[in-house]
Amino acid sequence: MLMDKKLAQKSFLLKDPKTLLLFVAVSLCFKNTHSIGLLLFGVITCFEVYQLFRNKISNQYFFTIYFYLLIYASIFYDSIHKIILCILLLFFLKLIVNRKIKSRIPKKLNEYLFLMIFILITLNHLIFPPYLKGLDIFIYFLLIPLLFLGIKKLHFKICIITSLKVYITSVFIASVLLFIINIFQRKLMSSVHTFFSEPIGLSHVYMGVFLGTSNMFLLYLNSKKKSFISPITDSIFFMFNTALMAYIGSRLALLTSCFILLLFIYQKIKIKPIKKITIIFVLTVIFIFLASENSRFKRGTQEISALYTAVKTENKQNLIDNSWKNMYLRYLAYDYTFKELKTSWFLGIGMQNVEKKISEKIIADGYKYFQGINTHNQYLHFFIGMGILGFLFFIFFIFFLLKNKEINIYFILFFCFIMLTESVLVRGKGILLFSFFALLFLNKKFVNDKDCSHC
Repeated sequence: MLMDKKLAQKSFLLKDPKTLLLFVAVSLCFKNTHSIGLLLFGVITCFEVYQLFRNKISNQYFFTIYFYLLIYASIFYDSIHKIILCILLLFFLKLIVNRKIKSRIPKKLNEYLFLMIFILITLNHLIFPPYLKGLDIFIYFLLIPLLFLGIKKLHFKICIITSLKVYITSVFIASVLLFIINIFQRKLMSSVHTFFSEPIGLSHVYMGVFLGTSNMFLLYLNSKKKSFISPITDSIFFMFNTALMAYIGSRLALLTSCFILLLFIYQKIKIKPIKKITIIFVLTVIFIFLASENSRFKRGTQEISALYTAVKTENKQNLIDNSWKNMYLRYLAYDYTFKELKTSWFLGIGMQNVEKKISEKIIADGYKYFQGINTHNQYLHFFIGMGILGFLFFIFFIFFLLKNKEINIYFILFFCFIMLTESVLVRGKGILLFSFFALLFLNKKFVNDKDCSHC
C-alpha cells in the first residue's frame, strides 16, 4: 500500500525510520567517516529501490526523499551529493522510458541558459589543449538543468520553503559536527581558524559561502513572512552563521552577508528615509569597529597597505619577497590576467589553462615564491578563459537572474559579490549550490506546491 496519504499529513522523517537513517548516513560523510556513511547510505538505498520496484512506495515518495537528500548532502564531504544526483537522474530516465514521454520544450528558457554555459565551456575545452581536461568540474551546469527538466516533465511536486529549511538545517548540523570534531581532535583555536571546515573538505572560503547562503535564505523566509523556526530563533541562527564566518576568516562572505543584512533592514523598517540612513550608518560603524578587531581582517588590511606602497613605488623586490602572501598572490594574478587579456581577449586561453598559464608567466618573471592560483574573480575568469563572447554571455546571464522577478534577490546578490574575489563557478560545490538554487527559484511557478502537504 502506498504511503502518500500518511505522508501528506506528517513528516516522513518521523513515519519512516529508513529515511531518518538516510539523513544520518549523509551526516556521517566527513573525511574519516565517509566510508561508513556511504555504506549505510548504499544499503538503505538498495532497499528503497527494491521497495520502489515492488510498488511498496510511490514515485513521488521516492523522489521527495532523494530530492531533499541532495540538498542536505551539498555541504558534506566527497561524492555523496553526486551519487544522489545520479540516482535521481537514473530514476527520471526509467520513468520517461517506461511512460514513453515525448520530449517537449519547456515554457521558459531557464534551464537552457545554464545548458548554454555548459555548451560554451565544452566548446572552449575542444578548442584549447589539453582537450576536455577538467570538463568534469563543470558537469553540474549540465546535470542540474536536466534534473529540473525531469521534474517538470514528470510533474513532481517541490516545496521551496521546505527546500530552504533542509539546506539551513544541513549547514547548521555540519557546523555543529565540525565544532565537535575540532574539539575532539584538539584543533579548536581561540583565534581565527581557517582550517575549521577541513573535515568536510571545504576551505574557509567555501564554508563561508555555505554559511552566507544559509543567511540569505533566512532573510528570504522572513521577507515572505515565513520562518525557519521562529523569528527570534532565526535571528540566533543568523548571528551564529555570521559569528562562524568571522571565526573561520571568511572575510568576503562575512562582509557581503552583513551588507545584505543592512539592505534587508533598510527595506524592512517603515520609518522616514533619514532615520533609516542614520540607523544603517550606526550599524555600519559598529560593524567596521568589530571587524577591525578581527585578526584576519587586521592582517589583510596591513597586507593591502604594504602592497599598495610596493606597487606605487615600483618596488619589485618587495613584491617578489612577499609574493607568497594572500593579497600579493591576488594582485599578481589580477595584474598578469589583464596583461594576458591584451592579446587573448577574443577567444581567451581556455578555461583549463587559466591558473596554469597565468601562474607560469608570473613565476617566469621572477616571482619565485608565487603559488599558483586562479584569477579569484569569476567575471575575469570567464573573460580570460573563454574570451569576449563567453564573458558577454555570462554578463547577460547574471543580468537575467538579477532582473527575474522569481529569483531570490538576496541569494543572487550574495553570489554576485562573492564572484568579485572568488572564482566560485569553477569548483563543483560552488556550481552545484549556485545552479541548483537559482533554478529552484526560477521554476517556482512550475514546480512549487503551495500547500507543501507532501513535505
